[in-house]
Amino acid sequence: MKLKYLTFISINLAFIILSISLLYFSSNHSSVINGSQLSTSPQKNVFDEKKQKPDNLVINGTINDSFFSSALNAGLTSKQIFSFTEALHNSVNFIDGIEDGTPYSIVLDKDTSHIRSFFYTENNRLHTIQLANNGSYYNELGVNLSSNKLILPTGNLFRISSHFSKERKHPIVGIVQAHVGTDYATPIGTPVMSVSKGIVSRSEYHPLAGNFISIKHNNGITTRYLHLNDRYVNKGDHVYKGEIIGKTGNSGRTTGPHLHFEYIVNNIPQDFTKLHNDIEMPLNNKNQKKLLKCINLSKTLITKILKEA
Repeated sequence: MKLKYLTFISINLAFIILSISLLYFSSNHSSVINGSQLSTSPQKNVFDEKKQKPDNLVINGTINDSFFSSALNAGLTSKQIFSFTEALHNSVNFIDGIEDGTPYSIVLDKDTSHIRSFFYTENNRLHTIQLANNGSYYNELGVNLSSNKLILPTGNLFRISSHFSKERKHPIVGIVQAHVGTDYATPIGTPVMSVSKGIVSRSEYHPLAGNFISIKHNNGITTRYLHLNDRYVNKGDHVYKGEIIGKTGNSGRTTGPHLHFEYIVNNIPQDFTKLHNDIEMPLNNKNQKKLLKCINLSKTLITKILKEA
């Protein structure tokens, strides 16, 4: 009973934070970067709230040792677990990316037995994975977790205030030097997401970089996020694609609020804006609202089941 009560409290408190974060990603920013159109998933009727039926099945559990064994003990079949984790292998590390002791809730489609919604609460933050009509899974911010494409660190595209350049006159010190990242002019407090799954290698403060985070990804790729106002992850943490790792700010040596983002391959900085074929935009405003409605219906069902238990 104690576990069920804690799960109920965690889901409700974290869902408030989730709803606030969604506001940052619901506006229709441009999907053009460096003169090229960014990739977008087919966005016609991505979600159908009618499939979030009130008699769908709910499974609550806690991750012990591994998600696979915990889900198996909770009543899922190996086929259901494999299908779910395989659909998310590009974005989420289920082997050791979610800590032991993490409570989770699953909503199963009563007709197909597919996992429609997956909630888990870690570090007092709710993470949500929702099934779409096309068979892909999305997180609460509209990021396609089944896709192998990268995402923008700000979710949607903000104005680029300073481009990647081998020679740039520094706006503060006046010295001509390389600018090895891309600066996105954002309001302070804009959520920052990991562009791909990885492991946090640094999360600290530096007099010049301010609050910054460095993440190591597969294939020799490292990303860095500078001048943050808040950092939500620590060194050694596993992060998934689309996870909010912090919020933009004006820390360190800057001329104004922005996110300085670096994309490094085998220790060589790359111009991230030239990877437009490898970057995918999140859901548009219409489908974002449908996504939130589906999540809310699942959350209501889970809350009802927990209260009745």
